[in-house]
Amino acid sequence: MVFESLVSRLLTKYLGQYVKNLDPNKLNIGIFGGDVVLQDLELNPDVLTTNNLPFVIKSGVIGRLVLKVPWKALKSKPVVVQIDDVFIVGQPEFASFAKYDEAKEREKALKAKLSRLQDAELVRAMRLEPPGESDEKSDSFVEKLIVKIVENLQININNIHIRLEDPFTSPEFPHVFGVCLKSLSIRSTDANWREMFIENRTDRLIHKLAQLQGFSIYFDRMLSSLADMPPQKLASELTKLIATPGNDCGHHFVLRPISAKLKAVLEPRESLGGKPHADLTLVVDEIALQLEQPQYQSTIKFIDLVSSYHKVKENLRFRPEVSVRPNNSEGALRWWQYAINSVAAPIRERIKRRSWLTMLERRRDRQAYVDLFKRSQKLPWMKPLTKDEEKQLRALEEKLDYEDIIFFRSLAYAVISKEREVADVAKAAAAEKKKAKGFFSRLVSSADDTPLVELSAEQREEIYRTIDYSEALELSSTALAPDAERLRASVELNTLSLMLLTSDVDAKTIVFVKFSGARASTNVYTDSIKASLAVKTLDVFDLLTPGTKFPRMVSTRGAQPGVARDAAELLSVQLELNPLDRHADMLLAVQMRPLEVVVNLAHLLRIGAFFHPPDDAVIFKADMQRRAQEGMNALSALTQARLEDALKSHKTVDLRVQVKAPTIIVPEDVTRDSSARLVFDLGQLSITSVPRGVETAVGQRVEADYYDQYNLALRNVCLMLVPDAAVDWMTNRDAFKLVDEFEIELRAERSIQAAEISLTQLILEATLPVFRVEVSSGKLRQVLRLVSTLLASLDAAGYGPSAPSLPQPALAPAAAPDLVKLIEPGAAAAEEPANVLVGRKLIEATFIISKIELVLSHTRDGIVSPLVSLQLANLQLAVTKRTFDLSAELNLKSITMHDLHVPSEKFGCIATSSLKGTGAESLITVKMHQVDKESPEYGKVDLRLEAAFNEFHVIVTQDTSAAVVAFLLQELLPVIAAENPFADEKLAPVHHAIDAAAARVSAPSRRPSDVVQVKLEVTVRALGVLIEDGGRECAQLELADTAFGLELRDAGIQANGHFGSLVLTDLQMAESDTYRQLLMPDAQGSGKAMLEFVLSTFNPQSADYPGYDTLVKADMRKLRVVYLHSFIMRMLGYFTNPALMKAMKSPEPSKATTQAAEPRTVPTVARAAVAAPAPVSSIAGGRASRTRLDVVVQAPVV
Repeated sequence: MVFESLVSRLLTKYLGQYVKNLDPNKLNIGIFGGDVVLQDLELNPDVLTTNNLPFVIKSGVIGRLVLKVPWKALKSKPVVVQIDDVFIVGQPEFASFAKYDEAKEREKALKAKLSRLQDAELVRAMRLEPPGESDEKSDSFVEKLIVKIVENLQININNIHIRLEDPFTSPEFPHVFGVCLKSLSIRSTDANWREMFIENRTDRLIHKLAQLQGFSIYFDRMLSSLADMPPQKLASELTKLIATPGNDCGHHFVLRPISAKLKAVLEPRESLGGKPHADLTLVVDEIALQLEQPQYQSTIKFIDLVSSYHKVKENLRFRPEVSVRPNNSEGALRWWQYAINSVAAPIRERIKRRSWLTMLERRRDRQAYVDLFKRSQKLPWMKPLTKDEEKQLRALEEKLDYEDIIFFRSLAYAVISKEREVADVAKAAAAEKKKAKGFFSRLVSSADDTPLVELSAEQREEIYRTIDYSEALELSSTALAPDAERLRASVELNTLSLMLLTSDVDAKTIVFVKFSGARASTNVYTDSIKASLAVKTLDVFDLLTPGTKFPRMVSTRGAQPGVARDAAELLSVQLELNPLDRHADMLLAVQMRPLEVVVNLAHLLRIGAFFHPPDDAVIFKADMQRRAQEGMNALSALTQARLEDALKSHKTVDLRVQVKAPTIIVPEDVTRDSSARLVFDLGQLSITSVPRGVETAVGQRVEADYYDQYNLALRNVCLMLVPDAAVDWMTNRDAFKLVDEFEIELRAERSIQAAEISLTQLILEATLPVFRVEVSSGKLRQVLRLVSTLLASLDAAGYGPSAPSLPQPALAPAAAPDLVKLIEPGAAAAEEPANVLVGRKLIEATFIISKIELVLSHTRDGIVSPLVSLQLANLQLAVTKRTFDLSAELNLKSITMHDLHVPSEKFGCIATSSLKGTGAESLITVKMHQVDKESPEYGKVDLRLEAAFNEFHVIVTQDTSAAVVAFLLQELLPVIAAENPFADEKLAPVHHAIDAAAARVSAPSRRPSDVVQVKLEVTVRALGVLIEDGGRECAQLELADTAFGLELRDAGIQANGHFGSLVLTDLQMAESDTYRQLLMPDAQGSGKAMLEFVLSTFNPQSADYPGYDTLVKADMRKLRVVYLHSFIMRMLGYFTNPALMKAMKSPEPSKATTQAAEPRTVPTVARAAVAAPAPVSSIAGGRASRTRLDVVVQAPVV
């Protein structure tokens, strides 16, 4: 009679949690082969709420439950589990809002607390229990028992329907949420997956087939409630509403009925030989998801209402049952008491917990609980608890909070640990406990270690013989090899789709997403795990925009022209943890074919509007912001913790990413084939890791060995402008390029020694060989039209520049962790002094662009031809982040503007930085240095900027100058005026935002007056203009030796500078001619700058205020001017030639241009209101500004 009592008690313990009034005496259990048959079971109403679901069961039944376990004939009879007709109707928990039962709520809270305590003890036991020989024996016994049961296990589940009714959340849309299952069966089969009974296995493999039919989820409008139906009628109605693939029962599905097959090949542990212990294959034909907007809105409202309910649930004990009506003073008084108690209760509780009496009571409870719990562990050297003491322990657990109990138990375990050390009985006690509590005691014991049934030695031996278990064989078994495969699992999904619909009345599909040919697999080895994911195609359809020429928003392109889209995999991901060859700690390989993405901004905004929460979901929005904030904080903390762990343990990652990036198409109008479109081809992305070198000798490493290196490359990236859909841009890319194909290479190195100060923590180096852009008036017009279309779509949806800006929630400091803490974990608490850390480099980054070229093309006689080419050579940016400062240096080698219209015979360019010399020096050098105030090197300058400009000369030729002026005035500016999407009225909110930001920046601070916020120094060697005529040099104007300095302080601004010399030379005169230089500084002031100036502002509230707000000082020395009539006439003739005059003549605006410009015109008054400067009195705080002038100008010599 052993198993009759065992199974009865197990069913009573676990099934009794869900079934109401389960009587174990009525269980029909046979000894070693009987049946357990339970019919018409009524479910506990609190089943869902105890599992943290906000629903209560109004009606729930289990039609039939059958359990057949032939313990004496496991080799000849199957184990059968059958569950039929499970029907549940539930309603939201807040439906019984006014029916609060304090005693019942207290009982539920106690059950939940005891369940959490039991789980905590189980986790602690699993964490602290040392593995031993008996563990392996019990595990082996479990596997033997499971194998015998699973060999012929049959599970049949039929007709499950869970219906959750909610008429309260949205009275205008009362709805029901349902989960249905037609059938689920698990059978034993042969190797060909034909059902059979396994009596004597000839091979060592067990084949199991699980079949799922008719699993679906729906979200319907509720027409009538089924909560009050009798059980039999309820079962009949809910059975009719279970959907099948051929009958949808009128449901609005979230998940349409699906069918699936799971094929499992199991191999017993003792016969492992190259095959996995379990080989699982899940095959699903289609998973179709769909969501209607009313469903989403109602779900959000339900979440909002649940959140509101939980906020007030703790105060329901104060809620009166009387209503507030006129002339009912008693009811009004009780509701006022409810409001007062709801606010005052947490305050009273807080005050009570801080009182001395509560602290004294808690101390007594702690002492009593620690002593009682310690003795409840039944240790050999402790006196066991009496009946009264057991009641006292239970009473304390009912009284104390969960957190207090966990804390008190930790104290008790600490005392037990010390007593074990003192008594020196830890080993004996552990052995005794393991002996007394083996597999059977864990299986048939309750939570308080009370045996459910006692088994004799003869009974254990009988079960051992039944399942072919031998302790001697298990002790002689060998451990698995590291490459032994323990589990192999795969999932095959032919189609996965998602559909968003507008409403349940006229269900218009907004978007349809479809994945095809998805496969996932996992291989678990003894010491490693391997997982893979593959998808063949991805398509996103726009089914809402009428007349769209781009129904596919996202589509998969073929690997090569003419190759089928599904011939190869779109996405392939492979992940290995602890790879078998041990070359790294983790391997990640990603391969992806190109996608074609069409951007329909209006449709994207419509999709975003679908997920916009209802306006009345106030608590949901607040919770979303709060959870977003908490999520950012948690992500920051998790990122930092993982980075610390990665740096300490140094996980080596083998990264192999080969991605053909998507092509993004932005059409001007999705309803017209002839509309222009921008095509942004992102090319190919590859990321690879570089293995570190091997030690050349014992203890000898080079610096590169202390870094993990990753190489990123983005190749064949380009931007094209295609005029219409009839053009094949795939095969004729060169004709439509705005930006030529370019590539970016990035090398990243991360130090493996986080604590080593001499090593840079992160090194970045990026290079871009050539970046070439082609611009013409026609292309510019089309681009501006595209931008106008996008802005119009934003304005129509309320997201444009003119839309009111929403207040952004302030982020907590933890949401934006300091860069030092991410790169150098624990740097804030570093023990090294500041003078040691000051030189530590956290980041070194270098960015190099070898060549940037901008080609301007103009239209001449209807033909587009290149006009000029602007080239920037060797642009380099170096950034260094140290512990206390940030420095950057920008270098530009040269700037050259080539003349492609009529190239000069002598120069070939119209602007150059190497006119006089070889150009060995950089044209522009900019240095930036920002220092924290905590740095030992801080010199009372927050930000220092230094800019050096070498030489730059502009060469003016008649033909090219006329063509450039004509291009600017007659082609470029009219296009900008006609197609300008950035009208003043649209940018007015932007202007106001900038003004507000400037006002915040200019607000006075409390820093010392001698601290310089920004220090700027600029030097220019020479700027010149050279006039050329027919290959001859006519004249040259040159400004040389210029410098400018600026200091920004809270006390004011200090600016100073000088212009060294300004020289105008007639190059057609001989060098020895006295009047060759027509304008130059007088020789008497040799060694002195031509013009020196100083500008200072002062704060009237400072102690050293001189009595005026502004000081202007200037000193200009004598200039020598030579009037040469012939030179002046030549220049007048040069600049008044017909070609230049024709180019400077403003063209008559066309009718189309005028009409295009009319909607964007703004009255002068409105524009002035945006741009008008503030009066002087407002700037000076209501008083007139005082200025001191100290200007000295020496008269020129003519």
